[in-house]
Formats: sequence, structure tokens, C-alpha cells
Amino acid sequence: MFKGKMEINAEEALKNPNQLNPQIRNLIGVLIYEDSEILIKKRIINGVRVAKKISKSDLERSLELHEEKPFETHKIWNDAIKKILKHEEIKRVERYIDASLDLEIILEKLIFPGKGEIKKGIPSYLMEGYTDMGQEENDVVRNGREKFRVEKSKLKRELILLRREKIIYKKSEKELLEYIAKEVMRIMPYNLEEVNIMARKAQDQTIVLGNKKGQEYGVCRHEAVRAQVYLQVAGIKARLEKGNHYGGRHVWNLLQEGSEERIYDVTKKSTDMKKSPIVEVKERRKGYYYDKTADELNTYKIIHDVKKETIISRDPTTIIPLFLKDL
Repeated sequence: MFKGKMEINAEEALKNPNQLNPQIRNLIGVLIYEDSEILIKKRIINGVRVAKKISKSDLERSLELHEEKPFETHKIWNDAIKKILKHEEIKRVERYIDASLDLEIILEKLIFPGKGEIKKGIPSYLMEGYTDMGQEENDVVRNGREKFRVEKSKLKRELILLRREKIIYKKSEKELLEYIAKEVMRIMPYNLEEVNIMARKAQDQTIVLGNKKGQEYGVCRHEAVRAQVYLQVAGIKARLEKGNHYGGRHVWNLLQEGSEERIYDVTKKSTDMKKSPIVEVKERRKGYYYDKTADELNTYKIIHDVKKETIISRDPTTIIPLFLKDL
């Protein structure tokens, strides 16, 4: 592996998709051909293992598929990478875990341009650049409510560890739900007083999730958004919900398994790590207990930091360039 970093612009990837590293190209193939065996099929040219070349139309098709069924994208990648474990060494699995998170960011920067247009509602899937503005529509006058953005590259180390839990350590969905709740509360402890101080300091600036210098603490809105990103990577279908709870505003996640729905509230761990984050939907109480309000009350925008329009591939010990030569 190479030390250092190599950067790539998402728009440049669309112009020349074969500049993407072999793992990313193979993961695109897994998605568009619906073939989870691609990662374990060896393609040898002149004695060297190589990845299949992809066309612009291949990349465009992967964009369509991810936009249409983003949760399915993660499930497909997780299943395909898991198959490597049966045939290859762990290092190759690690490279594909890393590449899958890079590819997610590339696809979402192309699908959801970060133009900063203010919108109403709550997306069913939180994309790269999602910026939560709460009920405050004014981008400048915030009335003590900070804006905060999802930059998945800032969360990448956490997401790598999560995908390892699922693929390498073969955690069940029940175990992953417990893991996610504990990790969110460990990384970003609940502290309303600190968040109010942060919001006053931020004023009209945007806080970035995962930026330790800007957000060491969180409340339900930050923790539920972080949990949603985790759930997506784990391939667990869920969505963000906002509403009334014990006389105040609250944010949580709704797990969706076919026709079955369950409330997932990681803040239940804030007072006792032994508490389950799962609440049955039938326990909702109008105006009082997990009472969902209209999504249209929420305001958000999608924005990508132009100065940082790059994707840096890293794991806890090394920085892996996107043009990594070996498979």
C-alpha cells in the first residue's frame, strides 16, 4: 500500500471512469450486472490480476441504480465483499470495504449536486452533503439553531469499522443495531448545554458531522442523523423521523423491514447503555410519545464543499490512494 494520498474529483470520474481504482470499478460491475461473484472471479492478463474496464454508460447506470434503491446498493456491496472472505485474505476484503465507501461518495456527489437549494421535507435516504436546518428556513438568521452537514469522508473511519463488524465479524442485524447505538453515543455524547454553546458560536456557519473540532457533543438531531448514515451502510432500511416526545421536539429513526416498522432511538443509551434503542411503533402516543410530525416542517439543503471536492481513501492505519494498482 502507498502512504500519502491521491485526490479525485467526482466530475472527473464521470468523464473518465477508468481512472478510478480497480476495486471501485469492480464494485460498479457488481452493481450494474447484479453479480456478487465478480469480486472472486480472477481476470488475469499477462500474469497480472486486473479489473474490468468500465464505460461512462456503466457509471451512469450505477448512478441510476443507487438513486433508485440506495439501501439495496449497500446490501449488494456487503454481500459481494463478504464472499471474498471465503476465498481470499483479509487485506483484500479491507481494500474493498474502503473502496465501497469512496464509491458511495462519488455516486452521491454526481446524483445529488450540492447547489445549496433550500428544500422542505426529510429525504428517505441521507445523501452526501445533506445539511439539516431544522424548522429554520433562513440560511443566515438561525435563532440559535445550527445547520449541520453530513460529509461521509469525515465519518469514514467509523463507517469502515461498522462495515468490518458486518462483513468480517459477521454481526447479525440485532447485534449491529446495538453496536450502532453504542458507537453513536460513545463518539458524540448527549449534552444539550454544550450543543447550545456550539450553536451560538456557529451562528450562520455549518457544523460538519465528524469534525471533532466543531462537534464533540450532540443531541437527538445529530445522533439520529449519524445513526441513519450508519444504518444505511449496514444495509438496514430506515428513515429519519422528527416529532413530539414528552412535551418537546425529538428526532429518531424508523426501522423498516417489509411491512414491519420499529422506532430506533439511540438517545435511550444516553442515560443507560444497557437500555434497548428499540421501541415498538404501537407505543406511539399522539402529541406526547414518539408522535411524528409532518416531514414538510423540516428544512434542508444539499451542499458539497467545493474547496474539498475530493475523496480521500483512508483506514485507521493507512491512507490508500484511489488509484491503488493492486487488486
